[in-house]
Amino acid sequence: MAISSRTKTLYILRWIKFSKPVYHFGELVIVDGKFIPGPAIVYHSLNLLIQTIKNRYQKFKINIITMGLTKDERNVIDRFKIGNPQISGIKHIQKPLGKKSDGSLFRVFLVDNDFSTLKDVKEVIVPQHFELVSIARTGSQAYEFFSKQYKNIDILFVGLQLNDCTGYQLIEEFKKFNRDLITIVMVYSEKDIDAIISNRLHINFHIKKPVVKSELLDKIKRMLS
Repeated sequence: MAISSRTKTLYILRWIKFSKPVYHFGELVIVDGKFIPGPAIVYHSLNLLIQTIKNRYQKFKINIITMGLTKDERNVIDRFKIGNPQISGIKHIQKPLGKKSDGSLFRVFLVDNDFSTLKDVKEVIVPQHFELVSIARTGSQAYEFFSKQYKNIDILFVGLQLNDCTGYQLIEEFKKFNRDLITIVMVYSEKDIDAIISNRLHINFHIKKPVVKSELLDKIKRMLS
């Protein structure tokens, strides 16, 4: 069967719905010189989606762009290319960590009295599309803001030692507003960590100061995976 020289560019976007993956599939079309996603078809099976591509596009050269697939899912797509001469190329794009499965952004509140720590954390989360809601330098400032805006905050980064309270004390107060608040505590030494309090407050993880950006990014990836 002859393959047309005409090329189609296809997209596969992975989302989570009711705790299960779904795949939005469609063609990228050119509008005013820019590629934009055409209408999507929703699949609940990646294998079924691949079979659709085989049947529908066997007469075309195709490029495939994916976003948000897991490593195993990317391997499935890569294996699909083997023995299929119509596939010109595959490009995998990882979904930014700050983007939720429904497309909205994780909203972050930073609290610490050390400017360099705030700067380092900001330089990690902003490129990953986390929405930085606000920054506070003291516990009282943080409490005043959080008590009014807690519905708009998903993640709290807080230093353990603040000028007017501890990070643990602040988290305990914040959890009265939102028990599901994701909490990351920044410490100068692992000796400062109180395991009993951490477990009771369900703190997600601790990170040492000065913040090593690659380490923080890796911990965020594991937390959200």
